[in-house]
Amino acid sequence: MLRVLTPTGRLALGLWRRLEYQPFYAGLSEALERYVNREAAASLRAAFSLADADELRALVVGAGFGNIQIRIRSRLTRYPSLREFALGYLSGTPMAGAISALDGTIRSAMVEQVCSTLRDYVDDDGMAAPWEAHLLTAQAGSNSHSGDG
Repeated sequence: MLRVLTPTGRLALGLWRRLEYQPFYAGLSEALERYVNREAAASLRAAFSLADADELRALVVGAGFGNIQIRIRSRLTRYPSLREFALGYLSGTPMAGAISALDGTIRSAMVEQVCSTLRDYVDDDGMAAPWEAHLLTAQAGSNSHSGDG
């Protein structure tokens, strides 16, 4: 990324924090492991593999960036139906084929587990699931490294 930026270019990255800060994805990965297989769950969990702020900072410093700042960003995902959201999300992932190949009863049980796990994130308007990410900004061509981590 540094190579394609101008000498004063800026880098901005958004990377999910650990799975423990993502109740929807944590519940979904547990259900995938139970009803599909470990590989499906591992492929979802891989999206959270660069979740440590110190590791992220070290990688960006090592790549030659400076003036690095990492902020925690929290958002709320809302959707009228948790069940529909879970099925819709899964249909757009690499594991869609494995999900559609499940027996209908097993697929329903998997979605029920997700809904049961996330019942505390459903209100009168439907699903209200929080998620957190690290928002990193950095400067190309700078030797100063700000931020405490």
